[in-house]
Amino acid sequence: MIRLWGTEQYGLFALSSSLFVSLALLDGGVRSLTRVRLAPLLAEGKTDEAIKILLQGLLAFAIVCCCALLLALGLCVNDFLSHVLHLPPGGQTVLLVSGILTSLWMSSVLALELLAAEGRLSDVKAANTQGILLALPACSACLFFGSTPLITMVAMILCLIVPNLFLLFRNLPKESVHLWRKSVPFRDALTTLVHGFPYYVTTIALIGKTHGLTFLISAIAGPAEAGVFYLLLRLSETLSNVASTSSETSVASLAFDTTPSQRILLFRQSWTWVLLFSLHGALALTLIGPTLWNWWLPSFSFLPPIVWPALALFGWMGGWSQMTTNSSMGLGLIQSAALVCLMEAVLTIVLAFVGFSHGGFAGLFLGGAIAGIVTGFQSVRIANTLHEPFLCLWLHPLNKLVPGLLLSGLILFGASRILNPWACIVALGIPAVLVLLQMKHLSKTP
Repeated sequence: MIRLWGTEQYGLFALSSSLFVSLALLDGGVRSLTRVRLAPLLAEGKTDEAIKILLQGLLAFAIVCCCALLLALGLCVNDFLSHVLHLPPGGQTVLLVSGILTSLWMSSVLALELLAAEGRLSDVKAANTQGILLALPACSACLFFGSTPLITMVAMILCLIVPNLFLLFRNLPKESVHLWRKSVPFRDALTTLVHGFPYYVTTIALIGKTHGLTFLISAIAGPAEAGVFYLLLRLSETLSNVASTSSETSVASLAFDTTPSQRILLFRQSWTWVLLFSLHGALALTLIGPTLWNWWLPSFSFLPPIVWPALALFGWMGGWSQMTTNSSMGLGLIQSAALVCLMEAVLTIVLAFVGFSHGGFAGLFLGGAIAGIVTGFQSVRIANTLHEPFLCLWLHPLNKLVPGLLLSGLILFGASRILNPWACIVALGIPAVLVLLQMKHLSKTP
């Protein structure tokens, strides 16, 4: 994309991609609230009631989408977005179309919450993976035939929607199909939005402190710099979003599991998985990130070495924050979690702005990581709710992981000294094997 479009057009695609992720906040907190509500109903076999709850969520989401579309159209008047974000010609159209298609994709994701609440989150994630596998050749074909960022983005989002629809129709409960035809009272949808507001705040905070920064960088330095930030942000999400995926299942399980010992066990299992993925990833980014970046994109942007440990810390703090937020939902601490998330997001934006102004990308990521310390307040609250000492709850899982982390660190450090990209790639294989072995061990541990 960078070679065919240039840095500015790639920056526009990066903004569009960040918008795609950012518009997850459109759900108004409906998705998280719906999952928590569905879990106990499905556990009791009340499928009809569960589908009614899901329909309420879909209608509430449609209301939010319509409001967001009106707001987007207002921002496009007199090329307001183009001036603020320094967009190239046609940039507003790309963002607007991406927003509309994203709302359709979000609708399909929300409809699959019925499966996620049943404990079939792996099926939902598999559909997402299938969409990506479709999108890769589709986007490559668009590039081969000289398509614009707009056409490429449209192809990508449509590929993500198709597997979701296929999974939805294949698993729709046959005995309850008639419920989908019934109308849902408008009042119920509004009630869902009101109850989902704390969840909404956590989502807004998450987007604001991550992909929202892409638009901040574009407003400060233009789309080209925003494109660089977008690549770095996606790398950091291998530590935050990807690692914390394992904690999503705890949201539903903690909501109806009332046994204290089982809750603690469930929490520790989830947090151990997050630590396993995020810490190994942080070591890789810190030690061999500079070598691989300069090899991959030698003429795109020079980054000082200090960027990489700052980026790794930023990503790891994001994983801790998401684990804390997801657990709070299941433990009934969503009100306090929303407040903490909002505080963290505001502080992240402020410190990221100050850090970027004085220290470039290194200052930005370091500032964002420092803001993540606010998460500690909610982490203490979770420990108190589970009646476990703070350090015991959050640090005890490290005992199982330290030997593998030390070995990974030594191997990656040795590869980083060689300064050869192929040596770094080969060296990644050994930590990968260690992670797989630890995954196997953790799967068997009660």
